[in-house]
Amino acid sequence: MKLWNQFTIKQKLFFVFFILIALTFYLAFSISSNYYEEYTIANNVKSLTEISIASSNLVHELQKERGLTGGYLSSGRTEFVQELSMQRQASNKWLNELRKFLNKEKGNISREINELEIFATLEMVANLRNDVDNTKIRGIEAIVQYTNIIGNLIQINRINVDYSSEFRNIYSLAKSLYAFTQIKENYGQLRANINRIAVNDSVDYAGYQNVSRIFHLNNYLFSDFEYYSQESFKIRFNELHNKDIYNKIKNRVDLVLNNFGVKGISISPREWFSNSTEFIDELAKIESDILNKLLQSSNNLSKQYYSALILNTSLIIIFIIFSIFLATYIINRISRNIQFVTEQIVKVSRGLI
Repeated sequence: MKLWNQFTIKQKLFFVFFILIALTFYLAFSISSNYYEEYTIANNVKSLTEISIASSNLVHELQKERGLTGGYLSSGRTEFVQELSMQRQASNKWLNELRKFLNKEKGNISREINELEIFATLEMVANLRNDVDNTKIRGIEAIVQYTNIIGNLIQINRINVDYSSEFRNIYSLAKSLYAFTQIKENYGQLRANINRIAVNDSVDYAGYQNVSRIFHLNNYLFSDFEYYSQESFKIRFNELHNKDIYNKIKNRVDLVLNNFGVKGISISPREWFSNSTEFIDELAKIESDILNKLLQSSNNLSKQYYSALILNTSLIIIFIIFSIFLATYIINRISRNIQFVTEQIVKVSRGLI
């Protein structure tokens, strides 16, 4: 208290105004920090979605490559030779694109991607192809290895779900995308497994188990997708399952499930691959539209929070400058008045007035 009394009125006023300005600045800084955090998360979702677009395109091509490889190996390297060579070139395009996106990203996204070991996963593709070319692997084993690679790439969409949990609309899109990607992957696995069965012209135990498990797993994923998906995507998905191309897929699945251990099931490998690819390509169009919608939404949200951050920061700067100017003006005005009154009191006490 003694120390406080040693200060002049002007110094005391400066101190009081400083405390008020500091508290206001702290509150404003807290608000700006929240905006910055939300902006960072929204921007991460946008960046992850860009990676997901490249990753989903690669997955789509690798799914075709897996189906062709299964048929190629199971036929003793006589079927799908030219198609497999061309398909690898299509896959390579998106392999390179995904690497570019991954190399560009920094911070938390890179950390999450590194935990998935995506770069190592991409290298596995070359190793697997080498085993295929040198006949070091059977058809069923190649399908499993391709499935593991694809499964790891799909986890990028799971990371997007985790990042987008702060935003309800984007979270729903990310969840529906993750479920839909798994649905599409299951149809891709059906294509590969039934293609192998068709080439062998018999339903072995591994093929029967895989087809049965994959087909029934989609029932759970359907409900998950429909719960989170926007109405327009649900309608397109349901309409696709009412088309003749789906009936062809379902008939072949039923044929496999009803003929376990039977030889001579008479499924044309090329016809099956063509029909299943046509259906999966339709799924890919829906997947692409969901991704684009997610990218647009996250981009808009990122811009929204960025604008709010800039506006809030600008207002803080203006407020601080104005507060300092106003405080200085008020303190000088008050201190001059006090000084004038003090001088008048002194003159009165001395009988000068």
